[in-house]
Amino acid sequence: MTKNISKLMLLFVMLITTYSAAQSEQLILSEQLLSNSKVFIVEELPQKRNFFNTKISKFKFGEYVLTEGSHNWGSSTSQKQTKNGNQVINRSKFKFTISNNENIASSVKVVKESKELIFDNGTFLEQLVPAIGSTIPSVENQTEVLTGTLSNPISNADWQFIVKKIINKEHGNTFEMFITKGDRRITIQVASINGEQGLIRSGFEFFENNQSLAALFIGLPNKTIWFKNNLDSETEIILATMMVCLMVEYPKPSAFIYSY
Repeated sequence: MTKNISKLMLLFVMLITTYSAAQSEQLILSEQLLSNSKVFIVEELPQKRNFFNTKISKFKFGEYVLTEGSHNWGSSTSQKQTKNGNQVINRSKFKFTISNNENIASSVKVVKESKELIFDNGTFLEQLVPAIGSTIPSVENQTEVLTGTLSNPISNADWQFIVKKIINKEHGNTFEMFITKGDRRITIQVASINGEQGLIRSGFEFFENNQSLAALFIGLPNKTIWFKNNLDSETEIILATMMVCLMVEYPKPSAFIYSY
C-alpha cells in the first residue's frame, strides 16, 4: 500500500513538472491532439549489460511496458572500392517486445544502415536503394535508414516502417518517416518546442489522413507521450511500438535535431 502511494506521488510530481515546462515552453502540436488526448510520462529503467549485447532500457508508459529487448543483434561494417571512391556501409540491429495490460504483445526487429562514399576531399553519399516508397533524395552527406516490421496478433498483416535521416552539416538533419500496412500510411513529423532559445525540434507527431493520432516529446524534463482519445487497439499498439523505436534510436534531442 505504502509503495503504491509513493509511486502515485512520484508520478504526480513528474506530471506537474512536465506541465510547468510545457507552459513556459510552448509545444508546437496540433490543437486537435492537445484538446482530445490522454497524456503519459515515460518511465525508463536501465537494464543490465553484458559483453555480447546491450539490453534496451525498460520503457513504461500508460498500459504499455517493454518486456525484453537488446541492441547489437547482428552488426556489421563493410567497405568496397568503387569507381567513385571507397564505400563504407555500417549495419546495426536491435529488437524488442512490448505488451499492454491485456497481454497483447507487439514485437519488432529493426535494421539500421548508413552508407557513404569517402573521397580525399570529403564525402559524397551514394544513392540508397529506396525502401518501401522512400522519396527523399540523397545529398552530399551521410544518410541513415531504419527499417523494420511491426508484428502483433490483432493486426491482419504486419506493418512496415522507415525512418530516413539525411545528415547535413550545414543545414541540420532532414527526416522522412512513416509506418505502412496495405492502404494505410501513418506519417511521422518532427515536432518542436518554442522556448527561450527559439524553436527547438525535440519530438515527433503521428498523422493519418491529416488527423493527428499521437505525439512523443523527448526534449521535455521527462519523455512524454500523447495518444488521441478512443484510438482503436491496433493503431494504438502500433504507435506505442514505433515510439519505443524512436526512443531507443534517439534517446536525447541532440541525437536527431542538431547539425554536426
